Order: sequence, then C-alpha cells, then structure tokens
Amino acid sequence: MANGDIIEATGTNEHSDLFWALKGGGNSFCLVTKFELRTLSVPAVYVGEADYGDSVRSKFLDAVFTFAVNGSADVKAAIVPIVRWGPSQGGPTYNTWLFYNGNQSSPIALQNFTAPNMTPSSNTFSYRSMYGWTQETDPPMSQIHGFRQRFYVTSITASLEAMSIIHDTYFTAAQARLSNVTNFFTGVAFMPISENYIAAGMTGVVTLWV
Repeated sequence: MANGDIIEATGTNEHSDLFWALKGGGNSFCLVTKFELRTLSVPAVYVGEADYGDSVRSKFLDAVFTFAVNGSADVKAAIVPIVRWGPSQGGPTYNTWLFYNGNQSSPIALQNFTAPNMTPSSNTFSYRSMYGWTQETDPPMSQIHGFRQRFYVTSITASLEAMSIIHDTYFTAAQARLSNVTNFFTGVAFMPISENYIAAGMTGVVTLWV
C-alpha cells in the first residue's frame, strides 16, 4: 500500500473493496506482489492471433462491442483485441488473439472476427496446447527486451460510442504529437470483462486483469 502496509485482499475479507477494484484497475491502487489463480486442466484449445491490417476500424470496434455485450453466451470463448500504431505506419492496425476452449474451428462467438465479416490478412488460430501457443508468442517478446514500457488501465461500461471516442481521440493525438519519435509503438487494448469472468473471479486471492 502507499503507507507501506502489506495486505492480502480477497473477495470476502476486510480488503474486499481493493480486491474488486483491482479486477479492472490493474496496479492503479497498490503494488501487487503476488496473486493466486485457480487453474483448469485443458490439454488443447483453439488459440491464435488474427491480423486485419489498417482498414477495418468500424467493423473491428463493432465486433469487440458485440462480444463485450454477448460474450457470456459462450463461456468457452475469449478475445484480446488490440489496436496498435507506430511512426512507421500510416494509420492504426488491428488484431486480436482468439481463444476457444474446445476443438471447434468456427465457434459462433468468434464469427465476427473471421470472414466474411472481417477477413484476416494472417491468422494462426489453430488447435494446440497452450505451451504450443507460447512457442508462437514468446519469440516476438524478445524484440522489446530492454525497452521501457508503460501501461494505463481505465474501466468503462461497454459502449460503442465510448470505444469510438477513445479510439479516435487517442490515435489522433498520438499521430499528431509522436510522429517524429523513433523506436516505439503504442496501442489500446479493449478488453471485454464479461459476466462470467466476474462470477469466476469471486473466489481466490488478488486477481488481475492483464
């Protein structure tokens, strides 16, 4: 804590307000030194990253919003949608990690992120173990070793209008002020927090949404 106290926050103890705040607030309220997670045995899943290029703004935001509203309908589906921009690019680019806990290549919950709604320019969504997926995602991380990183977390109620305002304001400002800066990129991750996610996190010790 800011005063130096070390506490344990759970969903039911005297620090439950902090526990719930951290679920959407990251490290905004304190420095988290440990958190416990319940794990599930899942030998293989459909998982991968779909890239859409730079011309799908409206479809991408609409697909993310629809998942945020209806995502609880299929507890096996999850997404990590990210919009990125760097000075070497013209406009923002769009991609998402897709996850489905089952051997199903075209789940209804993820159809808005595939053709014909949005056709990825590249797509690694495939059936494999989570370890197999780390072999895809770990090598690119080496490219940012040694770089400074900064994260901010803001929670909002799912709103397509709000998402559009955030998107346009952020990237317009970034392009206007940072076009001459080299060796960096910035992005916005619209992370849906569904009813099922909240319900699943009602037990345990400090849980972070990262």
